[in-house]
Amino acid sequence: MNGEKYGKKFKGTAIVGVYLNMDEGVLQFSLNSEIFPKAFVSNDLKEGPIYPAISLLRHTTVSLISGKTIPSGFAK
Repeated sequence: MNGEKYGKKFKGTAIVGVYLNMDEGVLQFSLNSEIFPKAFVSNDLKEGPIYPAISLLRHTTVSLISGKTIPSGFAK
């Protein structure tokens, strides 16, 4: 595995939050309301179009919810 470790491993049910600020070029995540530091900062994130993608392993179920209010603690 390449790169620095980020976030936490988890099993079972979890809520993963994804925050993309295209004005600032920031990508950030949360796990069960625990907000992690900025994962990626780049001017490339200010460009579009952006296509979301999810990768699932094994027998996994996912629900996607968008349009939620941005929790305090995410980079603005």
